[in-house]
This record gives sequence, structure tokens and C-alpha cells, in this order.
Amino acid sequence: MMSTLIQTDRFTLSETERSAIEHEMHHYEDPRA
Repeated sequence: MMSTLIQTDRFTLSETERSAIEHEMHHYEDPRA
């Protein structure tokens, strides 16, 4: 397993993938808010 993987609530993403998704999510309202 890669050391760069990050465990989230539902799935594991690499740091790059997580950063990309978080960047994209800034374009949308957070449904949890």
C-alpha cells in the first residue's frame, strides 16, 4: 500500500486525487452544510 493514501469516510484516495477532488468541490455547495 502506498504511504500517500489517505483514508476518508468512505474510500481511500491518494493525496493528488484528494487535492483534485477538494479543488473541484469548491465549485459546488456542500450538501452537508
